[in-house]
Amino acid sequence: MRQKKFKQHRLAKFLSKWIFIFLILSVAGKFLWNILLNLEQLGLNPDTITIEGNSMVSDNRILGVLDLKYGLNILKIKTKELEEKLQALVRINMVSIKRDFPDSLKINVEEVKPVGYLIKNNIRYVITCDGIIFPGLEGPAIEFKVSDTETIKKLAILLLKIDRLNSKFYNSIIAVDCNYRDEVIIYQHDCYVKLPAVSEIDETAIKRSIYLLDEVVKQYKKESQNISYIDLRFVDFDNGKIKGAVIVK
Repeated sequence: MRQKKFKQHRLAKFLSKWIFIFLILSVAGKFLWNILLNLEQLGLNPDTITIEGNSMVSDNRILGVLDLKYGLNILKIKTKELEEKLQALVRINMVSIKRDFPDSLKINVEEVKPVGYLIKNNIRYVITCDGIIFPGLEGPAIEFKVSDTETIKKLAILLLKIDRLNSKFYNSIIAVDCNYRDEVIIYQHDCYVKLPAVSEIDETAIKRSIYLLDEVVKQYKKESQNISYIDLRFVDFDNGKIKGAVIVK
C-alpha cells in the first residue's frame, strides 16, 4: 500500500514538474512571438516581393487583388486567404504564397492552360483546357467554330489530349468544329480532316489518326498533289498504300 502511494506521489511530482515547464515555455513562447510580431525588420517590403509563373495575369493585377499593406509584419499576413483571393481569378488555377524572411513574399502562380479562342459578337474569348470561356487575346491561334458550351468543353479536352500526345500536330491546327453527328473536324492550313465522334476519340484513336494523317501527307507529297480533305474515319493503311476518303486538288 505504501509502495502504491509512493508511486502515485512520484507520478504527481513528475507531472507537476512538466506542467510547470510547459507553462513556462508557453509564456516564454508567447512573449517571444509578441516580440517577433513587432519587429520592424519583418515589415513587408514591396521591392522584394517575387511573382513567378504568370504570363496572362500581370504582376500589377496580382498585387492589386492581394491589396497588400506594405510595412505590415509578414507574420501577420494570412497567406491562405491571399491564395484564395488569387484563385478566384478565372485565369489562375493554383497559387502558392510563402513568407521569405525577413521582409518578403514569394508568390508562385499556375495559370489555366488556353487551348483556343472563340469569336462571338465580334469579341474574342479565350477557351481553357477545361472548357472555361473568358474575354481575352492570349492563347494559341486555334479557332472554335462552335458556340455550344458542352461541345466547346469536349473539344477543349480533346485538344489538350492532342497537345500532350503530339504537340507538333496540335500546333498545326488552326480551327476545330463539330458537325450535327458530333464528328470532329480539324482544320489545318492546307486541308481539313474529319475524325470520329468526339465521344469515341480516346488516346489510341488520336495516335492512330495522327499516324494515318502523316502517311496520307507523305504519299500525296510524293505524287506532288495537294490535299484539301481527308476523312480519317474511312482511311486505312495497307501494304504501304493509303486507302479511303482523300480528296485532292
